[in-house]
Amino acid sequence: MNNGIALALFDRDLRLIDANAEFENIVNYDRGEYMFHAWKRMLDSSSMEKVQSFATMRFRDPRSAPSQYELTIVDGRGQKKHIIVNVSFISNRGASLVSITDITDIKRTQEDLKNRNEMLKELLERLYHDAQTPLVTLYSYSDLLCEAVKHEEKDQAHLYLKVIKDASISLSEVLRDMAIKGIHYPPSLTKKERK
Repeated sequence: MNNGIALALFDRDLRLIDANAEFENIVNYDRGEYMFHAWKRMLDSSSMEKVQSFATMRFRDPRSAPSQYELTIVDGRGQKKHIIVNVSFISNRGASLVSITDITDIKRTQEDLKNRNEMLKELLERLYHDAQTPLVTLYSYSDLLCEAVKHEEKDQAHLYLKVIKDASISLSEVLRDMAIKGIHYPPSLTKKERK
């Protein structure tokens, strides 16, 4: 891995005049392959339009175009890469000094985090739904149990306690399933604890 700054010099027509080794490492083209022609082939159509538009703006008024922007390129090995481009207008002939930073890994990580967040959201929505049934049962039967105890209906109270116990086991299993899928909560009751 190279920690240097990738630099390239472009003329007004976006022809690559020169570049350093760090630039070559990012674009994966040898000097002979990219000099004067390959740079335009590396850009997808939307990136090319953006570069041409900014170059035209910059030639008219160097302050009118953004000096930093993001592009997508296809390198010499055919791999899509995301880069940040910093452009400095260096002469009245329209030459520009460009530094590029490869942010492909950052973009990949962002996409992975986005996907994981979506999966987590779906899991939590399912958990909420799955946990509601036993929780409603627990609430309802504990309320009935309070009434049965108040009126000393022991057989009814025993039945309600069994339903509450079963609902708590069901809720425990939902939480265990969630823990198995990667979210860590206390494990469910063991068979011994259920008795």
